[in-house]
Amino acid sequence: MRERVREAIARQRRRYRHFPWRRNALVPASTLTRAVPLNRDAEETLRQAAYRRELSGRGLACTHRVARTLADLAGTETISPEHVLLAASLREDVL
Repeated sequence: MRERVREAIARQRRRYRHFPWRRNALVPASTLTRAVPLNRDAEETLRQAAYRRELSGRGLACTHRVARTLADLAGTETISPEHVLLAASLREDVL
């Protein structure tokens, strides 16, 4: 697990090397869709999760960032609908 976290951190640093932030958690909400793009399926899943869970804009952005982090931990460049669903469920568990 420790190695996966190290790899995820390195992946984030490479991704954001031209930005003033270095981690997914620090990406401003206004820049999320450009800096952390979603494919069509993941975007639709995020939209449905936001509707079902009545997420605010802040909650939507947080779920998007966590989904990106989950994809980084999985070693993938693409955020899948499964990453979005897991991110949304983690948020629900915390509330």
